Formats: sequence, C-alpha cells, structure tokens
Amino acid sequence: MQKTFVDPSRSTPSRGNGGSDERAIDTTIYYPTTVAPTPENPKPRVATGPWPLMVFAHGYAIDAAAYAPLLADLAAGG
Repeated sequence: MQKTFVDPSRSTPSRGNGGSDERAIDTTIYYPTTVAPTPENPKPRVATGPWPLMVFAHGYAIDAAAYAPLLADLAAGG
C-alpha cells in the first residue's frame, strides 16, 4: 500500500529542486495478510496480529524499490 505523510508545519529546504512549504514523505506499507494479493484482490485483509512495527529507510544512492522483495518477504513472515 502506498501512502504519503505530510507535515505542514515544517518546510523542505531547496537543494536545487525548488523546495516546498511543507514536508512530505512517500511510503510503502507492507503487512501480513490472510492470502497473497492478486489482481482481483490487490489489498487482502490483514492477518490477525499483533505484529511488530519495522521501519526501513533505504540508502541514499539506491532506489527503495530495490528492497521490495526483501520487505515483502519480511512482512509475509509476520
């Protein structure tokens, strides 16, 4: 699941790309499900928990998508 969190109380400084009056962070959320996602059911129900929260921040010089298989596997394992 994709979600963008916005903090309107803090600005994002310009680093040659314009900056912004608010700070936004695009996130991908992985969670354990009862069945694997399919095209017909892309967001299956969350498996019964409780589950731990893991926060992962990718490195500076690599795209976050490179870690998608690892993160999906960790979420599937609960």
